[in-house]
Formats: sequence, C-alpha cells, structure tokens
Amino acid sequence: MRFFSTADAKAPSSSPETASRSSKNGSDGASLPLERRLIRVSKADISRVTADDIKRVSANLTDDELTTSLRLLVETNRFADVLASASSEAWAEAVAEVTEARMGLSSNVMRDRMNLLYNILPYVSDEFLSTMGSSYSRDH
Repeated sequence: MRFFSTADAKAPSSSPETASRSSKNGSDGASLPLERRLIRVSKADISRVTADDIKRVSANLTDDELTTSLRLLVETNRFADVLASASSEAWAEAVAEVTEARMGLSSNVMRDRMNLLYNILPYVSDEFLSTMGSSYSRDH
C-alpha cells in the first residue's frame, strides 16, 4: 500500500513523493489530488522505492492518505504491481511501519470493498460475466 505513496525521487514527473513536495512549493502538478498522483505511479517507480522512502513517507502519512491509497490500490487492482515490483527491503520496512491503528484502517477499507462486491453478487449472471470477460480481453 504505502508503495503507492512513495515513488523514489528519481522519477520526478510521475512520483507522488515529488508531487507532494511540489505541492508545498506551489509548482509542478501542485493542484493534482492524491488519487491523480497515485495513478501516475508506474511499476518502475514502485521498484525504486527504498526502505528509507517507506520510513520518510510513513512518518508523515495521514490516516486520510492511507485510506485513499488503500482504496485506490484495491479499486484499480494495482496490488499485483506492488507485489511484483517492490523490493524485499521495502516490503520489510512497510511491514515494520504497520501500527494497530493503521491495520484497523486497512481492514475497514477492505471490508467496505468486500461488502460492495457481496451486494452485487445476486445480480451477477453468466451473461454478465461473459460480457465483462470479453470486454476485458479486448482491452488487454
């Protein structure tokens, strides 16, 4: 999750960390909301995240930013990018930075998203799944 919030400064145009710093200075994408900055993070950005990046961002990460990042991670299905691209050192630091309160926020976001899925299941038919599957395969 926090990997989304911590692209290394080596990727200045697409880095949420850089965008966050720039917003404090009033330049270079300052008006972009957090969601837009997070969407710009690439797999390459994620692979450059270091344990020090995790520490730095975690120290200043607000509950709202964490919730937004988690929600976006789930809604855009980017978790696979994080799994595939993040270094083991970054993962280890991210785990070390998880507090009980942050774990609770994470659980709330995941529970809310699962409730949404559960609520639509009665309306999902084989035809719906076929249609969704065919549109997905055309896009990829």
